[in-house]
Amino acid sequence: MNRSLVVLEMLRNKSIELQMKSDALLSGYVTEQVALKLAQCDIEHKFLLKNGNDLELSAYKREVYGKLIYAYQKDPDEDFYASVALFFDQKMNRETEDGLIFSWEIKRQTDRVMIRLHARIGDRRVPVHIQVDQTNPQKNPQERSIRLIMENSKSEKLLLYPYVTQIFEDYSELLEKLSLLQDMSVLERIYEGLEHTLFEGRDVARSLTRLEEEHHLKMDEQRYHQFLSCVNNPYLKKRWNAYKKKRSLTKPEYEALMSRLISFLKPVWEERLAGMVYLGSWLPELGRYLD
Repeated sequence: MNRSLVVLEMLRNKSIELQMKSDALLSGYVTEQVALKLAQCDIEHKFLLKNGNDLELSAYKREVYGKLIYAYQKDPDEDFYASVALFFDQKMNRETEDGLIFSWEIKRQTDRVMIRLHARIGDRRVPVHIQVDQTNPQKNPQERSIRLIMENSKSEKLLLYPYVTQIFEDYSELLEKLSLLQDMSVLERIYEGLEHTLFEGRDVARSLTRLEEEHHLKMDEQRYHQFLSCVNNPYLKKRWNAYKKKRSLTKPEYEALMSRLISFLKPVWEERLAGMVYLGSWLPELGRYLD
């Protein structure tokens, strides 16, 4: 039997076993395979995955799949768009041993590349949207193991964009836009990142200073109080609840979400405004600082 038909039959049986939609499992499987393919080809470790939490069975069951977001570690004199396009042309095989046949088109945006990839398997055609953002080389990419859909006892390693860098990039967007923030994935990534990452208060203070210098954000008392007021903002709450529904998320509630985001910055920012440095440690398992 054709290998692609074997894989489709295995996926149909797996969907019955897991009690989930076969289309969702197929799309999750294809997204996973594309991520693994990129990781295996990327010998220079230039592609760092930003949305690793979406490569989980729990996400597929919520029908979250079909999108991969990467940071590309661009060298100073490198042509970002040309490098990404060349990588796909030279490294991404058009057909895999599992019978997946890839085709794609690449479009340039201001500081990112958007790739519409299609995987054909048997008579099925599955889209995967890949977003590649340019970034400076990261010293400490994070490694993560994911359990494979079809071989749950087997895992593969992926390189992730560092939680710490991502958290402060997202805080930068939140603090710049505040109640005008449209992209609710920013809030989700901060919330999840703070659940896994240990911080020292002095390092958070330095990051606030970098936000002010590099992103031209005025981290004064006015912005501090505007940030605190987000917890009672009905428009942000409405957008968050709509985002949760679209992503089939059961938690967190908006108040719990903002409580964690504010608790992380509040003591550090208050000490900074007073001309002092906060020395507590953020403990992710507690969701608060330990002085």
